[in-house]
Amino acid sequence: MWKPVRLQGVGAGATTINADAHPAGKLDAWRRQVVCLFGLALNGVPISGINTAFDPTGTYSCPASQYLRVDRIPFEAIVGWDATGNGNLAGQLQEPTLMGAYEGAGITVLSRGIRIPANSTDFWGLQGGAVAGAFPDGSVYLTNSTANCTVNTSTAAGQLGRDYGTSNFLCNPSRIDGLSISNSSQGGGGIFLHGWNHNLEVANTRVFGNHGTLTGGINVGNGETPDLYVNDGTLCGPGVPAPAPLCPPFAGVLPNAAIPFQINTRVHVHHNAVYNSYNTADNRALAGPLVILNGAASPKLGYLADTRTDG
Repeated sequence: MWKPVRLQGVGAGATTINADAHPAGKLDAWRRQVVCLFGLALNGVPISGINTAFDPTGTYSCPASQYLRVDRIPFEAIVGWDATGNGNLAGQLQEPTLMGAYEGAGITVLSRGIRIPANSTDFWGLQGGAVAGAFPDGSVYLTNSTANCTVNTSTAAGQLGRDYGTSNFLCNPSRIDGLSISNSSQGGGGIFLHGWNHNLEVANTRVFGNHGTLTGGINVGNGETPDLYVNDGTLCGPGVPAPAPLCPPFAGVLPNAAIPFQINTRVHVHHNAVYNSYNTADNRALAGPLVILNGAASPKLGYLADTRTDG
């Protein structure tokens, strides 16, 4: 899912997604679509055009309707192959892909959350200096305003990558409901919400028999986030322009209090059964059935109800 849609089954007992990644090569089409969505060519290099630049052989193409429609989270280095910046991306070098150790969940949810300045073309964090994956100065979080929900599918020069409305989850309701997900053995587990999946509802699902690097079941958010910002009047305080790194919205945050990342706000996870799904990573501190990571939930930003797990 790379836009706010309703993925609706007729019931967890009747609608099943078999997320088996075998035989070898089954994920190739998925990988091609993901790099297209992030505006990369098949070799992982950013491209400012589509189709022939995407695959010089002409075998595969990146549809204009999908090119550069989703965002990384702050400081997620999606290019460069530097283990100090790429983290979990570098954790799957034996089968390198943009999502790295998170790839191939039964359902992967990607979306857009940042508007970069009109005078910038740094969609990939290449110009962030020593901080890989940083957004350019002047970038702002998307809202549900008309400007941020307007669909712009122009492929004209200077307009590529400027479609902020198609994949803005603040603009339309989105849901994963009434289905079962089983048999994923890849990094993402059963359901992986990557980032900016605001207001997404995950309900009435049965997630069982999956493996993943953070969780085998439902994974809300990305574990590699920057340090918390503080509303101290210097970095992200009132009257201070949005610097690099990008500051989250801090309206309503008390002085000297931590500013929530707000990467997945108001995600509603309820009435699910998550069982026999395991974390296969070295970090055994992470849960098997369900993980809610930085920027994903708080009493004000998201809630979890009536979800049964076995661990």
